[in-house]
Amino acid sequence: MSPVLPVALLAAGLAWQYWMLLTAQPAMYIRFRRPVEAPTFFGMLIAAAVLSVGVVIGSRRSRRTAFVLVLALHFALGTWILRASPNPRIDVVTVHREALLALQQGRSPYSITFENIYGRKHNYAPDLTDGSRVLFGLPYPPLSVLMAAPGQWLAGDYRFATIVALTAAGALIALCGWRRGASGIAERQASLAALMLLFTPRIFFQIEQGWTEPFSVLLLAATVATAHMRASHVLSGLLLAVKQYLVVCLPLMFLLWPRTSGRRIPQAVAIAAAVTLPFLVWDPHGFLTSVVFLQFAEPFRTDSLSYLAWLARSGLGQPGAWVTLLAAAVSTALALWKLPRTAAGFSAGVAFVLLASFAFGKKAFCNYYFFVIAALTTAVAAAAAPEHEDA
Repeated sequence: MSPVLPVALLAAGLAWQYWMLLTAQPAMYIRFRRPVEAPTFFGMLIAAAVLSVGVVIGSRRSRRTAFVLVLALHFALGTWILRASPNPRIDVVTVHREALLALQQGRSPYSITFENIYGRKHNYAPDLTDGSRVLFGLPYPPLSVLMAAPGQWLAGDYRFATIVALTAAGALIALCGWRRGASGIAERQASLAALMLLFTPRIFFQIEQGWTEPFSVLLLAATVATAHMRASHVLSGLLLAVKQYLVVCLPLMFLLWPRTSGRRIPQAVAIAAAVTLPFLVWDPHGFLTSVVFLQFAEPFRTDSLSYLAWLARSGLGQPGAWVTLLAAAVSTALALWKLPRTAAGFSAGVAFVLLASFAFGKKAFCNYYFFVIAALTTAVAAAAAPEHEDA
């Protein structure tokens, strides 16, 4: 295959994504339907599209300058969306704001209750709400709330932290192809892969809704970008700790470190435990209820983007959790068998296993698949550059 072909495909895909962003409503709770109705937003988006051409053509310095400018515009566009949609009607935002207030006051974020903004809609199990309040605390691991806190405490909205995380992740994904010894084609491929993530058509909806996947994306990109370094187990440990479903990354780390996995995987697990256990010790009942047991108590969501939800809506019943576990196990085995033992193989494996798990899960929404897209673009970027042996 010609090395130019991936770059051409990425450029064509990015152009299509910009067209989608320029012609569709970018988020749910904003006052305009088409970007052209908001001149500032529309102008920045046009500028990003034009500058993205400079990521492909010109000298290395000019390409990198263009990429940095597009990163800055991505951050500015995300900030604009937050100001245009300050209070989206989603429980993720509600629970984060109450949990971060509790943490600021020295109270556990895992033993709070929060407003039930959905009323009588059956988004929660009956015993998890009294009608007006939801009777569990923050359902995210401690590292996630710690990464969100600066956005709330310094900027008044934790979603600013997600924009910072996304922009930083984009930079790290591009850096996978900016290594010493990488060709100009590899650099272009990595930069375009990063922009494919940062300007995916639902990116501003993701930012508006306040989902925490950007923190996972940042740690995945950092793990892949530093896989050849001695301290890479630290970042991989943080990756394991930031989201419950990322436990699937653990067996896939045999792809990340083919030579030193026996030593590094236990170190990564120790790092994950070190950032999680203090909150468990602080509030064991609240932590276990909100972070662990809630995952099993949540009702089957027929509005999920999954095959199981489709079967349920078709009147064919609700398959049990064994289907999800089987999909995860089979996809993990296939990934370990077939994928290369490289950082790119690891990221591709994460995308494959999570895609299978979500597609055959009882609950999967836009943000879940956003992380899959992030893992795929990270794999594309990492595959472009020469591999280093794990140290």
